[in-house]
Amino acid sequence: MADAQQKRRRGCLFFILVALAISVVMLGFGAFFGLRYARTLVNRLTDTQPAVLPTVQLTETQMFQLHDKVDTFRDACGMVIHAAAGAFRE
Repeated sequence: MADAQQKRRRGCLFFILVALAISVVMLGFGAFFGLRYARTLVNRLTDTQPAVLPTVQLTETQMFQLHDKVDTFRDACGMVIHAAAGAFRE
């Protein structure tokens, strides 16, 4: 009679597995809706064709003036001048 009245109790492992299953399901929903939102955001903010950019024709004097302005800006900002930056003048 004591055995019939005694219910089988679930241990802590059962509740850990239930919490883990709920966490995995919620993570799956979050990933699904997050990726869906990101895809729609990218599609909304981008175009299917590249933008047409106007070409600029500069004389050699204007090019040297532009490079001097860029070099002055780099020096003022304290940026490291890369070796490739000097290749534009050659």
